[in-house]
Amino acid sequence: MPAIAVPICTIDDEGFAHAAMLSYAELRADDSRSLRAAVYGASRTARNLRERRRMTLIFVDEAVTCYVKTRLEGAETPHPSSPGVVVFPLSVESVSLDRVDTTREPDAVIESGITFRRTAPGTTL
Repeated sequence: MPAIAVPICTIDDEGFAHAAMLSYAELRADDSRSLRAAVYGASRTARNLRERRRMTLIFVDEAVTCYVKTRLEGAETPHPSSPGVVVFPLSVESVSLDRVDTTREPDAVIESGITFRRTAPGTTL
């Protein structure tokens, strides 16, 4: 069965967006203003997050696209069961929604979000 992928962006050392993807299993909302993201500790995403302390998450489905801007809030911790993976605590700075304006674009329809399928068990928080 396909799982939902969450595109994310961090900021690289040249000021450009660095895109990557997480699964819902790599994200955990602690409350309405904080969440945790599990990423490979040696990845460019982790390095960018350590250095610039910002990440935007993009949730897409048929009805709406949601952009969640976050800021690193505290120190990363090693994932308890996935060697090489670290967990970053994030605070939500802003949330914006993007819906198709059907009065201006009646034939513009989002078909689905981005999905993937695992062939073996993966990382979870």
